[in-house]
Amino acid sequence: MNKKLLAGLLLGVGGLSLSVQAGDFGEGLGNLAHSKVLENHDGRYNHWNGIGRIMAKGGMHCTATLLDTRSQDSPANAPAYVLTSGHCVEKKNGLIVTDRVVEGEVLFNYFSDTQPRSFALKRINWSSMQGVDLAIIELQTPLSELIAAGIEPIQIARDMPAIGGDILLVGAPLKHGTGYLRLAACTQQQSSDVLEQPWFWRNSVKNQCRDVSEGSSGSPVLLRESNEVFAVLGTSTQGSRGQPVELPEGFPVPSPDSNYGSAMTFLRNCFAKGVLVQDPQECALFPTYSITFKSPVKRYAKIALDMHGQAVYPAWDLRFSLDTPFYRYKQVERAHQCESPHHYSTALPTENARINDAIGLRPGMHLLCIIAVTAVDERPSLGMMRNALTLAVELLPPGPTEAPKVLMKHAGGGYSVSYGQDPRLFSHYSLKFGPPESTDCFDAQGQRKAATSRPLHFPANKLPLKLCTLAYDLNGQPSAVREDLLEKRSAGQQPQPGKTRFSYIGLGDEPRD
Repeated sequence: MNKKLLAGLLLGVGGLSLSVQAGDFGEGLGNLAHSKVLENHDGRYNHWNGIGRIMAKGGMHCTATLLDTRSQDSPANAPAYVLTSGHCVEKKNGLIVTDRVVEGEVLFNYFSDTQPRSFALKRINWSSMQGVDLAIIELQTPLSELIAAGIEPIQIARDMPAIGGDILLVGAPLKHGTGYLRLAACTQQQSSDVLEQPWFWRNSVKNQCRDVSEGSSGSPVLLRESNEVFAVLGTSTQGSRGQPVELPEGFPVPSPDSNYGSAMTFLRNCFAKGVLVQDPQECALFPTYSITFKSPVKRYAKIALDMHGQAVYPAWDLRFSLDTPFYRYKQVERAHQCESPHHYSTALPTENARINDAIGLRPGMHLLCIIAVTAVDERPSLGMMRNALTLAVELLPPGPTEAPKVLMKHAGGGYSVSYGQDPRLFSHYSLKFGPPESTDCFDAQGQRKAATSRPLHFPANKLPLKLCTLAYDLNGQPSAVREDLLEKRSAGQQPQPGKTRFSYIGLGDEPRD
């Protein structure tokens, strides 16, 4: 999505580097210009030496920022916190992590021409991918010791930049240049809710800063005039990443070559005396909850037709448990509506929790919101609503199952056969094969579920043979049968496409392994 990142004002902790132009921490770098590698042998970029590579055990290689959480009454041993993306440490949807011990390190002074400095991680104080993609991680070393060692934290912006405002992105993309810190400049753009299944992010920001790749996740999005951080980079459509969002008509279309992130200026209220506070009245990260799904969470569903041609609408059929005694839910048209307390259900017990309402009566995207509550009469709080979980299902119109998508390649005198795995069209394939003269593709006996995660190989000494393939849609409705004759071939001969013929195998019958 758009790759322009916001930049702005720096309240220089430890003093401004002399080389930084007043009011322009981008040093004249043009918006949308290619990023530039940062070299700091002369200390000119010390104001960014608190941005570096974070590597948590079990997580991903990302970028993280040391936050300036000091106040006048902060104790000398106040913790040091780094900010990164939630998916850098935990990717489970529905889980908000708090106070989890973590192993790993963050490398500050992460410039291409300097020696990085390693500091150990201590605990994940807060991490989530529902609604936002953020993580706050405490280090083993107190903030005062980091500052004494010359590592400069970055302040949290008080306000978001205006649309079109100048911003900066400082991160460490693994696939651009040295893999160390780079600087990019662009402008803040209008953003909408962002869906990258199964995650739905609200309160997102968008830009088109250049040269974002793996490793850029967690990068701070900065106000160009002040160097304050106002957002954290989460995902992108740049390069080979493709478009992380695939939405039907009526939903915002993701922009090519664009970046998306989570706004985090509200975190200014989350620190008191240099410590992260868990009081929901002060910090909108709380209260938290975690949901465990006991049934598969649907991403696609399809309207069926009964024997009379009447529509049969699928249900959510969502079974789950929560770490609170009650929950509420509602269905909405837009994800940001999950953060409104209006129109939620009454408080329901979480024991044997199940939501089985019809997904909808029209094809398209349908959204479900879930919030956790500790008591039947608990009043909604800002944190409760910000932590609402949004689930998305695309409801497909009724219709016949498409023909199997089969790709055949010659391999060592034989054939390699693979199947197209479009989850919107197919739930699975079934197949059988054997001698051409005795294999009846219309006989269900011998059919078995096909493994689509890897190609099938048919060596030359097993040829010729007949391959029979059926595709099944999300309702278990089979396609017409496809027949492929795999013959011994001469040099240069190409595989011939199979024939699709009507199948009499009963509707809803699924061949067993």
